[in-house]
Order: sequence, then C-alpha cells, then structure tokens
Amino acid sequence: MRIISLIFFGILCFSCSTKIQKNTDIQKSDEISGVIDENPSEKKSIINSTVNSLNNDTSSYDKNDNLDRLKKHKDKLQTFSEKNIFLTIHKKLIVDLSQNHQDFFVSNPYFELLSYAYGNLFGEKGKDAAFIIYDRMENRILILVYDEMSNEYSQLYKDLMVENGLEDCYYGSYNTLDYQIGDELIWQEEYLIKQGESYLQYSPCRITDISNDPNIVLSRGCFANDFSKTNTFISLCIPNSSVYNNWECLKYDKSRNLFIIYYGQAFAD
Repeated sequence: MRIISLIFFGILCFSCSTKIQKNTDIQKSDEISGVIDENPSEKKSIINSTVNSLNNDTSSYDKNDNLDRLKKHKDKLQTFSEKNIFLTIHKKLIVDLSQNHQDFFVSNPYFELLSYAYGNLFGEKGKDAAFIIYDRMENRILILVYDEMSNEYSQLYKDLMVENGLEDCYYGSYNTLDYQIGDELIWQEEYLIKQGESYLQYSPCRITDISNDPNIVLSRGCFANDFSKTNTFISLCIPNSSVYNNWECLKYDKSRNLFIIYYGQAFAD
C-alpha cells in the first residue's frame, strides 16, 4: 500500500510540474508576439506568434541537454558580437533591405543581421523574405521569415514549427538549423575575425527553386521520403558550411502552417 501511495504521489508531482512549465512557456511566447504595424515609431512587438510554442519542434538552444556546451557556444557568439564582427556585417547588409525591413531592424536594435534572402516563400506570389540574425538579448542565432501578404515576421522553431524530414539521411545533424549556423560561425572563428565584412556573403541563405539552382546538386543530395525528385520546390535553403557546398532546404506547408526540411546535401562540390 505504501508503494502504491508513493507512485501516486510521484505522478501527481510530475503532472503539477508539467502544468507549471507549460504556463511559463506560454507566457514567454506571448511576451514576444505581435504583428508589425505600419508606423515603425509605434512598433511595440517583435514577432508574430502563429503557433503555440508547445507544439513546435524544439530548437537546440532550448533543449538544454548539455548546458556546458551551450554556454560555451553562446559565450563565443557573444564575443563575436562584442568585437562588432556581427555589427559590421549587419551595417553592410541592412542598407540593401527594403524600407519596411529596415524599419523592423530599427525597432529591434538587438538584432544583428547576418544574411537575408527575398522570394516567394509562402506561395502567395509575394515578396517574402528570410533573415539569419544574431539576437544580442537572447545570445543566439535566429532564423526569421517574413510573409508579405500578412505583413508578419515569424521565428522558426518557435512561432512556426519545423519538421525534419531528413532523419533517414546518412549525414543528418543532431542540432537544429539555427544552432548549426552558430556552430559553423564558431568553427570558422579565425576567418570570421579576419574577414568579418565579407565572410557571410559567400554562404547566404537563399529562397530558390532547387531544380534550377546551380548550388544544389540533386544527384548528390537526400530527399525526405515523402518528396519526389521530379517535383520542383521554391525553398528556403540554409547553408550549414562556409567551406563545403552543404545545404538543407525547407518548404512551407500551408495546410499545416509549418516548414518541412525536405532536402539536404553534404560535400556536393
């Protein structure tokens, strides 16, 4: 009888703990949610929350499976920022953005832009966009996407779910794309310090039709099981190496309001 009581008490504690954690996550998600309005001087919010964060795949920054490794990773990114390496890249890229995106970054001064791309990402024939950003406040890499039709910015792995369809591919990475980008920056520290202004120009993110993109070598890549090589897809392709022709590409699934990583390639030079 005592054993049964202990088991019941343990289950009750776990249930209460889970409920508290869920409420905390929802509150944090609400704090950074909102739609960007027309007047940049009145912008109070950052990113539109379109999906409850509890339903999303978890970013490697939030898994906390190795706190020591995570701390070293974030400390190194912070060092780059404090040396103005990211700010130098940001200043070079920001002037080429359209005015509405420049206003967005002005209203969020702790975002340092590292790469961007324009294209019809959401399938509505709009001039959508994607941005790779270092967030000084959270000390991490973010991947933001912009839907022109709704005039909304969303963060992958938080506001928009990301499904990894490449789990059966031979080179699949354990970490999520945002964390992979940070790891690559750290790996290339020496070059990044010397060539900060031009470093990320050689490996920008892309919104592209992978069937016609010279950087994508379909014969050397790996597709998710549910996709066919005969199809063409307008995709957000993220480089996870600045040395090799390595990419992972995501496609927006409108019916489920999420992105799927459906194609990847490694060492396809």
